[in-house]
Parts: sequence; structure tokens; C-alpha cells
Amino acid sequence: MRTGTYVAALFLILLSALVWHWSAAFPANIIPNVPSPAFFPRAVALVLAVLAILIIVAARRDSDEPLFNLAEPGFKRVLAALVITTAYCLLLNIAGFLLLTPICLVALMLLMEPGKIVTKILAAAAATAIIYLSFQVLLDVPLPELAW
Repeated sequence: MRTGTYVAALFLILLSALVWHWSAAFPANIIPNVPSPAFFPRAVALVLAVLAILIIVAARRDSDEPLFNLAEPGFKRVLAALVITTAYCLLLNIAGFLLLTPICLVALMLLMEPGKIVTKILAAAAATAIIYLSFQVLLDVPLPELAW
């Protein structure tokens, strides 16, 4: 399984190099004594590259154990959460924030811990309301609306 680990780590290094390169096109310091807009993407790219190098070093020392076990229940839950999150991202501009977010949150909560559906629905509604009020109303940041 080391080959897959090396490929993933090299992909992460390539990704960090691309982010570093693309952030060079950001404007220079706009406000004196404040980091430029390229600071945060470059910091993330640097951390990503360092972690990828650590993955390579760790892979050289580890045994030939598989990276993950497909039969493990936790792995299946992670895959299901990835599918739910991907579907949320793809459908957000169509179904809108207020409709889709509570559905996604309830689905993720039920996936992690089945039962207590009413509590999960109330928690998802409260979280959605807080996010909506914080961004849409207080900060005037537009959130995706229903496209129909």
C-alpha cells in the first residue's frame, strides 16, 4: 500500500505548489502592516507540503499494513458522509441554503448516531437559523437561494 501513499503525498505536494503559484497573482499588500491576500493560501500550501513530506517519511518507516480496511464500519460511515456532503455541495445552488442545510445536517447526525430524530431536527433547524441570521442578516453575506 506504500505506492498509494506515495502517490497521494506527491499529489498533495503538487497541489500545494499550484496553490503557491496561483497565489502569486494576488495583489500585493493593500493595507500597510497587514498581510497580503496571498498570505493565507500560501500558509496553507506550506503546511500541506510539510504534512505531505511527513506522510512520505512515515510511509518509509511503516510496515505493509493496508492504509484502510474497506470492511470496517467506520470507513463506510466516512464514505456515506462524503457522499452526503458532495450531494449537498452539488445541490446547494439549486435547492437553496434554507431548504438543503437542515436536511443535510439531519442526515449527517443520523449517520453518526441513529435515534432521537426530533432532537436532531431541532438542532439542525437551530444551526441553520443561526448561520442564516449570522451571515445573511448580520453580515449581509448572500447565501444560495431556491432556484426554482
